[in-house]
Amino acid sequence: MFKLLLRIILLCLCVGLLYRLFIIAPGIPISVMTRAIVTENQLLEVVESNPKHAFGHHRLAELALIQNDDEMAEHHALATLLNNPANGMAMMILMQLSEKDNKPLAYEAVKLGSNLWPAHDRLQWSVAAYWARQNDLYRAMDAWNVVLSQEPEKEFYLESTAALRIFPIFETLVNNKKARVVFDEYILQRPRWWMEFFKYLQSQPNNYNVVNYLYNKMGESRPHSQKNVDDFIGYLAAEGRWNRAFKLWKRQYVDYKAGMSGMINNGSFEANHFNDLFSWNITNYNKVRVRIDKLSVEDGAHSLKVSLNDWTDSYWGYIWQLFVLPEGRYRLQFKARASLDSVRGLKWRLECKGSADAKTQPHVLSVSKEVIDSPEWKSFSMTFKVPRNKSCKAQKLYLITAGSSTADQRVRGDVWFDSFSLSRY
Repeated sequence: MFKLLLRIILLCLCVGLLYRLFIIAPGIPISVMTRAIVTENQLLEVVESNPKHAFGHHRLAELALIQNDDEMAEHHALATLLNNPANGMAMMILMQLSEKDNKPLAYEAVKLGSNLWPAHDRLQWSVAAYWARQNDLYRAMDAWNVVLSQEPEKEFYLESTAALRIFPIFETLVNNKKARVVFDEYILQRPRWWMEFFKYLQSQPNNYNVVNYLYNKMGESRPHSQKNVDDFIGYLAAEGRWNRAFKLWKRQYVDYKAGMSGMINNGSFEANHFNDLFSWNITNYNKVRVRIDKLSVEDGAHSLKVSLNDWTDSYWGYIWQLFVLPEGRYRLQFKARASLDSVRGLKWRLECKGSADAKTQPHVLSVSKEVIDSPEWKSFSMTFKVPRNKSCKAQKLYLITAGSSTADQRVRGDVWFDSFSLSRY
């Protein structure tokens, strides 16, 4: 056993010595063999002591190119290829040098470089730039696709250097009706960067037309996932396209009619459908627990129970539902019972939620009477008028504490809601 271990150690020492003798020239710092920053003088010392040092020539060619010294750039690029014919980046340097004066040579250099290093991100950046300058967008897209596909899976594309540089280019292309055809292949294949690019477009202003176009094209190639539809509905709402968002939501949730009470969705809390844009949205808050209750109901088999398990000074908008109502007069009705320790209790507030660019405070359409302490179910009614203006394209109903001062707003206990209905009158 000892002899075997000794042989392994001696073999490792021999391999290390051979690597030092033949791979790293004597006296050359190991940093030169990496992408560490070294000075031009250090690189010159490297190639002087070892004229066959391909990496040193490669780095000198890059520096010469930056300094606009075409002659030295060509010299060191050729020296790189002489000692390492598989160096694709040296091919790219020759491409940049010959692009103006010798286009056939530049073309061949690009092809060779791409074949030598087909997955090298820096090289593919140069390839993409070359094809873009030649107005060959299909080949440029191939190279950009390689660059984006090299991003580690764990990274978020919107925070990566490659995406930050490439997505604005893609945005310009896809907004050009003639150029956007180059994306057809990627709409069909959906490489792993595609949906991040789609999100990027949604995050930029004035992109509704192109986002809508791509969404429809994506739907032609394969059905949208539930998440994609929900994200797009949210985007439409953020853009103030409320009618389109609501129509798409209705098509997606074909069973929504089963839970409709007039114009409100799931008014009796019988449907197991919550937390999308036009359903009841429920968010837990501190020691407030919201759940569907089967023990105390006014109609059907379920009600909504809100348990404020400790004193709560402000409960504002953690239960809500959106409507898209046209101009007209409406009546909202519901029933409630409560066991609350509070001066003013809770109430429902309905306000306008308008266009994406609305900068004014939302217009309050109606506020319900206060729900304080009532062991029996009581009926409540709110009447309101939806005006005809862009600041009230949608409406939001949400539960809040009823008081106007800190003392008035303090509340704890339980409250139940049931039998919501909404209709014109």
